[in-house]
Amino acid sequence: MSRPDVSFSADLLAGCSPIVVDFTDNTSIGVPGVNTVWHWDFGDGASSTLITPPHCYENNSPTTVSTFDVTLTATSNQQCVTSVTMPQMITVYPKPFADFTYSPMETDLFDSEITFTDVSVVAAQWNWDFGDETAAVIQHPVHQYLDSGSYTVVLHIENQYGCKDSTEKVVIIKPTFAIYIPNAFTPDGDGINDFFFASGYGITQLETLIFDRWGEIIFEGYQLDSKWDGIYKNLLVKTEVFNYKIRAKDIFGKWHEFIGKVTLIK
Repeated sequence: MSRPDVSFSADLLAGCSPIVVDFTDNTSIGVPGVNTVWHWDFGDGASSTLITPPHCYENNSPTTVSTFDVTLTATSNQQCVTSVTMPQMITVYPKPFADFTYSPMETDLFDSEITFTDVSVVAAQWNWDFGDETAAVIQHPVHQYLDSGSYTVVLHIENQYGCKDSTEKVVIIKPTFAIYIPNAFTPDGDGINDFFFASGYGITQLETLIFDRWGEIIFEGYQLDSKWDGIYKNLLVKTEVFNYKIRAKDIFGKWHEFIGKVTLIK
């Protein structure tokens, strides 16, 4: 009688959980016509009687590396048995868990700076996609959104073993309305404060009227970029206080009216 000469190999010896390993039996008997029965013990409580079995290994620990002994027992039809164990043959690295929080949870364009906090498990590298064609590779980034909208933020992480995970959350920057109207301007051509105009957030329509002290309209603009340069009837007016009436329509369709005074300083 001939005892089986047991040997075997695997296509993968290490990987990130879960990994599928294909085992190959290389057992030889040396005697023609002798049949063999195989029994695989994968070291994690699972077994197989296939000649070349695949097996899926998992590591449920987020921090600890798992190793598994693999045993192949070959039994000939003459009841000759040989068993070979490969200690710690398979190594399964832990899979990280990606997660993050952000604040403020509810905000608008007026306060659109978002603080992101990584709360992932065993991450060693971070790659953030903020959903507005910008990114970061630090653990806890702070990001300023420049427009209202709904942004899908994706966090990709990788642990020290090269195992990866990702997660995503939606950040909503609500539209808002705010307007700024200066109380003075200096149209002296120096490129600083040369025009009088209203600016702000969430403005869809703008009407600007300027009046002199007698109530005569000396400037009117109906565009979002309308600006008064201090010119009336082709001449720069003298230093004086003028009245204005500005109407602004916000993104919600509501009109707002502002009446005040602006000083032209030469």
